[in-house]
Amino acid sequence: MSTSVISAKEAMNLNHEVVKKIDSRLFLCCNYEPTISHVFGEDALFHLAIQDLYKFVYDSSCVIKNFRILLPKAEVYQFKNMTTILDYVSDFRTVFDHNTSELNGRIEKRMLESYSAWIYSIIGKTEPESIEDYKALNKQLAVYASELLNSLTLFIDVVSKGSHKAEAVNSWITMTLYWYSHNTKTDIYIGQLQDAYIANSVAKGNDYPGLYKKPEIWRKCKKWLEAALYYPIDREIEQNKKQMESCKMALNGDSPFSKALRSKMKPEEIKAMDCKLQNEIDALIIKIQEGKSKRDDMKQAIGDDCIKYFFSILENRLRMTMSRLESTGIAYTLLPQDLIQEDIDSLVNGVPSPESDF
Repeated sequence: MSTSVISAKEAMNLNHEVVKKIDSRLFLCCNYEPTISHVFGEDALFHLAIQDLYKFVYDSSCVIKNFRILLPKAEVYQFKNMTTILDYVSDFRTVFDHNTSELNGRIEKRMLESYSAWIYSIIGKTEPESIEDYKALNKQLAVYASELLNSLTLFIDVVSKGSHKAEAVNSWITMTLYWYSHNTKTDIYIGQLQDAYIANSVAKGNDYPGLYKKPEIWRKCKKWLEAALYYPIDREIEQNKKQMESCKMALNGDSPFSKALRSKMKPEEIKAMDCKLQNEIDALIIKIQEGKSKRDDMKQAIGDDCIKYFFSILENRLRMTMSRLESTGIAYTLLPQDLIQEDIDSLVNGVPSPESDF
């Protein structure tokens, strides 16, 4: 198996430095894993290195591409080389993985020119023509990877020092929560939710092939999520209805306890008790009506796409989950297996499967 241009261990080491020097909740790379590939040729290693550099910089991190935001302006000059490398990584990956053409305009033309100019600067020709050419290109990519790791180590040191650190931590958190709530990274929350659904189903003895199929688990989790959004309101309405029924039974003398109690009370005591029960019934009717109104408002807010609605409120949900964990003294990180899993546990706690899997 080939060796990645940046290893998972190197990404983890950076995360450890972030935790140690900046804030125990933060991460730089989100569970970065290099591409699994059994390749040996220098040409294949070249393509793999470009993929993994992109995966490391842009796909596993919301911070690296935005590093300037977290630095004092006076310190940005130290990272000019890192900016150049990030631009190369973005351009090269686009050239390889997207349909780029000079006919599509200046943006794509610039990327193609950037790639060709870089190739020429390394091997003196616009395209590699031999294994030796690819060896030279791979050597340069390895240099970029090393320089990138060194720059990120320096970045962590700079952020960790000075009065700007608290502001940087807040911005870092905001970037991460936004990342989870938008675009392709919403799949992280959905993936964790699917894991939770499957675990609950299996625990109840419902383990079957259809549970793991993409369309099936997606449909089940969408319905489960919608049920979870309504669950607090529905539970409150149901509890108030049950309490109202108990009060009505007591008022009408239908319950054995009420009958026994009334037989020992004076008329004026019964009258006072009935007045109190009626007042409680009236108050519960109002609460039930308020609950139904809340549900109607929720239904209007959710509309016909509960997934879209949920991710519009996810950032605030995650902040609330963070506050809850901190107020109870529970240590956590912003990594999905910590923060998102905690949020899911809170969201679906006690919510049954709409399809009776648990």
